[in-house]
Amino acid sequence: MGQDDEITAEIRAKLEKQLARLQSELRVVEKSLDLKNRADMARPSFGKRVGDYTSEVIERVSKDGSARNLRKLIAETELALDKLGDGTYGICNDCGRPINPERLEALPAAVLCIDCKRKAEHLQNKN
Repeated sequence: MGQDDEITAEIRAKLEKQLARLQSELRVVEKSLDLKNRADMARPSFGKRVGDYTSEVIERVSKDGSARNLRKLIAETELALDKLGDGTYGICNDCGRPINPERLEALPAAVLCIDCKRKAEHLQNKN
């Protein structure tokens, strides 16, 4: 096995470990949401006073956001694994330039260089 093959195997192992962890976390959050949905069916949807069930609603919104974020991270990790398989890992999806190795070390699932990531976040925040 050559040095490049060893590096690729290390990266693949990191990404697969990250993917398994994210999928496990998502299962926990989704199970919690499912149990919460069943409990919600057993009680009225509105309380008699302003603020009734407020904490439950906040918890539900938080868990929905967590599940959405975990699904996004899973998709990004799967994309990075695909790129690793087709030989394009480390190349920015937007501009086609190499992604800084330090960025990849910190975020193995990164598919955008730091400049393109900043642009994407800026556009997202504008909307």
